[in-house]
Amino acid sequence: QNLMIVAGIFLALAKYLGRRKSMILAILAVFAYAFISGFEPPVVRASIMVLVSTLAIFFGREASVIWSLLIAALLIILIWPQALFEVSFQLTFAATLGIVTLGRFMQSITGPVARNPHPTSSLLSNGSINKNFDSDAAVARRGSPARATRDLIFRVASIPVSAYLFTAPVILFYFSRVSPI
Repeated sequence: QNLMIVAGIFLALAKYLGRRKSMILAILAVFAYAFISGFEPPVVRASIMVLVSTLAIFFGREASVIWSLLIAALLIILIWPQALFEVSFQLTFAATLGIVTLGRFMQSITGPVARNPHPTSSLLSNGSINKNFDSDAAVARRGSPARATRDLIFRVASIPVSAYLFTAPVILFYFSRVSPI
């Protein structure tokens, strides 16, 4: 996320500097961030994923998180095969895979955040005027606080829970215990 923000700042300058210059600056910023942090597997993974996404956006393609993750894993293993056996490599890929698969699925269960579940127009589908518009609009503005709170908690918890579920086997293997909290 930090690297995407850094790259996004430079990519936002495209209308002032041009697409090519802003992309070059974004790539340089990502490499500088990776260099400063010491090229640890989690940072290298994130850097490669951001670079793949940046290039996809530059060439007008849709950026796929799964493909970016796969490319990052293959490049790291190709350049540094022993990284495959490091716990940080395994944890960063497991957590990211959990977030982009199970985490997204869990967030989709609640669906889009519904702000207006009831009609907010006084016109009905047949063109006549809805006499109950004022009460429908009031209900739509209020919504269901209990449901909204439940959906919010579920959506917020889905990311750490999915990362935890995917990293728990790695943690259990290396450290022989997993915290239930």
